[in-house]
Amino acid sequence: AEGARPELPKGFSVDRKKSDPRNALLSWQPAKGAYGYNIYYGTAKDKLYHCITVNGATSYDLRGLDLGTDYYFAIQSLAETGMSPVSKTIKK
Repeated sequence: AEGARPELPKGFSVDRKKSDPRNALLSWQPAKGAYGYNIYYGTAKDKLYHCITVNGATSYDLRGLDLGTDYYFAIQSLAETGMSPVSKTIKK
């Protein structure tokens, strides 16, 4: 569709549970014009090979991460007019 691409979501954060670091709560503020979000993650900053698409929500409870492994996370907004750029990565 024609029009501006959606904005990048603000306030993207990753809270990896101290009681069980296999779980992480990802949250963000809604982006103007977005209907959904792609969450990318992986074990290296330049290898975000996993992608989860979330529609109509501003958080996601990710489970099944490896113990003792650092992960990198990034997010991108989705709209009828395209996708936002991918955010900076967060290491957790």
